[in-house]
Amino acid sequence: MLKIGEFALKNGVTAKMLRNYDEIGLLKPQCVDLESGYRLYAEQQAGFLNWVLLLKELNFNLAEIKELLCQPIDANTLLLHLKGKRIDISNQLKVQQSKSMQINRLIQIIEKEGFQMDRQIDLMSISGENVLEIMKSIPNMGMYLEKAGDMLAGWNKDTDEYAVFIRADMDHLKHTNDVYGLETGDRAISCLYEMLDAAAGAVFGNYVIARSHGDEFVVFGFGNRDKAAAFASRVFEMNQGLDLEAARLPCRCDCCFGIVLMANPSSQWRRIFDYTYEALNTAKHKGINCYDILEYSGNEQ
Repeated sequence: MLKIGEFALKNGVTAKMLRNYDEIGLLKPQCVDLESGYRLYAEQQAGFLNWVLLLKELNFNLAEIKELLCQPIDANTLLLHLKGKRIDISNQLKVQQSKSMQINRLIQIIEKEGFQMDRQIDLMSISGENVLEIMKSIPNMGMYLEKAGDMLAGWNKDTDEYAVFIRADMDHLKHTNDVYGLETGDRAISCLYEMLDAAAGAVFGNYVIARSHGDEFVVFGFGNRDKAAAFASRVFEMNQGLDLEAARLPCRCDCCFGIVLMANPSSQWRRIFDYTYEALNTAKHKGINCYDILEYSGNEQ
């Protein structure tokens, strides 16, 4: 048995930290000496402490760690929590990356035009450097499918929300590339991505977005018909309010959405993307800046 100071020194922590873990019920000593009142730890408890420190390093708070470790646990349960934390961290990184790009744009504006208190600044204006930065940051389909799978694995199916699969198709991208050049086309793609990203963050909170190919994007989140419609409407509103001169675009980033709501996605959930094409084709027949929503129970797969 080791005294608290000895156990702390051997495991690279402080006695104060161990006392705190004892008080909150996370890691209690093996026993307490009745005469001296010393907390005594078994060497085998170092393994538990190592997991506590490891999960802390991965941004789990002490309450989450206690809930996870202070009960019988298996590999599948641990994997589920780790994948959930990976999603949280990915979303935080995406927010910080967006802020970093906006700061870069603000720096460029001030360096070029100086500081003006009454200046209305549009951070949607995109420079050539920003276009490259945004294009690099757009997740690919591999990343999209991995994160969507993680989100579905941790989904609470007892809620009244659906799994929401969205396919966005940008109008006239080929025409823009042919007439104005690939750089302008990339600028339009970057602008649409930022609008999709902003709308998904506002409506779904937890989501994933990726460029499927060419002029198509895919978005996944959890919600209902109203949230799906709100997402599409928000993108349309941002597009209509876009300052074309500031964004250096010849036309707006018009698009259509094919949306599928799935109540009970099975292990074959990737096939649901086939249904988004059906919804997208219906939306296109309605006209520019339209959407169509299909609902499936999950048994159609």
